[in-house]
Amino acid sequence: GYFGATDAEIEGHPVIITRTGYTGDLGYELWIESGDACSVWDALMEAGSGHNITPIGTTALKMARVEAGLLLMGTDFHSARFAWVDAQRETPSELGWSWMFKGISQDDRPFIGRSAIELEIQERASRWTTVGLAVDWHDYERVYTEAGVVPPRHEIYSESTMSVYRRSGVDWDYAGYVSSFTSSSLLRTPLAIAKLPLDLAGPGSEVDLEVNVIRRPQNVLAQVKQMPFFNPARKSADMGEEKSA
Repeated sequence: GYFGATDAEIEGHPVIITRTGYTGDLGYELWIESGDACSVWDALMEAGSGHNITPIGTTALKMARVEAGLLLMGTDFHSARFAWVDAQRETPSELGWSWMFKGISQDDRPFIGRSAIELEIQERASRWTTVGLAVDWHDYERVYTEAGVVPPRHEIYSESTMSVYRRSGVDWDYAGYVSSFTSSSLLRTPLAIAKLPLDLAGPGSEVDLEVNVIRRPQNVLAQVKQMPFFNPARKSADMGEEKSA
């Protein structure tokens, strides 16, 4: 199967090992008592010392989750419990999760929100959807070079809102916004998670992304891409197939 969980021991401490993770690659997570953390950590670092095991920080982890197209609550969406207006609420389809409801008409099991979701699908009433953006590196480099500075690369990670505009010939024709932005050293291009209206949400659609260069807004070309950006076959291989994936 894809997911799995098992009980184990590390240095005499009980551990639950799950085949899960917050990146776009094959990963495992260890669930332990907080008091056992240092001992288990030291054992892992020692056992992995000959296998290129390397600690990473939360910023690197967040950069990897953008490559994986994983949405972060509080950044890419917010709990409806704390919304003041409808613009702060989003449906699963608006979060890019419409795949969850394929075949819903053939399954009559009830769940909270079913009637609203069915109406949204029937009337095509989604206001926007969540998509990936790949920024054109040459255009990105250009706006920084023209300002006399070197474009930031591998250290970029931002959860600040960035505006997205239509390439309609009208200046600052607002279309949507970016909620997460990073520069992927793996894929060698800046990547973003964005909210766009449905007419711009198809892969290959081109938009302008606003970046700030020395405190001045500049637009750079970006193209809609299907998420996840990084999706190796080994990530979802059956557990018995991992060695050959």
